[in-house]
Amino acid sequence: MPDAAVALARVRPLRPSSRQAIELVGQSAAVSRVDELLRRAASVDGGVLLTAEPGVAVESVAHEVHLHSRVKHGPYVIVECQAGDAAGLDRLMFGAPEPTPHTDLECISAESRIAAARGGTLYLRDVAELPAAVQARLARIARDGEVRVDGEPLALGWRLVASSAPTISADVQAHRFRYDLCRRLSTARIDLPSLRERSEDIPAMAAQLLEEICDALATTPRTFTNAALALSMSPVDYARRCLDTAKAYLAAHPRTEGARAQRRA
Repeated sequence: MPDAAVALARVRPLRPSSRQAIELVGQSAAVSRVDELLRRAASVDGGVLLTAEPGVAVESVAHEVHLHSRVKHGPYVIVECQAGDAAGLDRLMFGAPEPTPHTDLECISAESRIAAARGGTLYLRDVAELPAAVQARLARIARDGEVRVDGEPLALGWRLVASSAPTISADVQAHRFRYDLCRRLSTARIDLPSLRERSEDIPAMAAQLLEEICDALATTPRTFTNAALALSMSPVDYARRCLDTAKAYLAAHPRTEGARAQRRA
């Protein structure tokens, strides 16, 4: 697979965390509702659509869906749908299968991301950005639940989780996104609240992010002063920028077993 394509997809090792997804931290009515919807969605096998404004850590919620579903022991494959050109995304999703006379099922190759997600979860980030041709092929696979991998029929036994901006309904109405695909992706739909809708959760979110940063740096755990927590509450836009900065740092410096061991020592 070309380097550019590899950058668009990741297969996550399954390493359950003792911490909640950052967007599920807190006790506000908004986050309690999301947590309830997430657990309902995880208990069924249909697609889950997560919608959120920019800045919300949607991937953390997608991973929670995976960890609470029947396929939690399978792979967790992430595809960034907004990156790359149409041809590159097509190769990434479906691979380059050999020509075959079979037309009963969509044909993919073993190195494709769809094949990699068999028995687990395929998370499609920014799904509304998928090119039309990729949408059409994915809609067929979502309908059938089976593919031909290098010519051989294979049941996927997976689940689909996708995220998008809240405007995806408008994209469907404007025929920019396929209705049939959206329907299969949204057996359950969870609209994630923005920070301004749950500002009372900011101190708890900030405390968890600080704990994760200390873990990433293998330093002594620290806490915020009351004054710092009060500052984090006002204005909300400032708090959002601080939280985004912390999330970006953690994405660039993931926790490792070595760091945790060093801290324990």
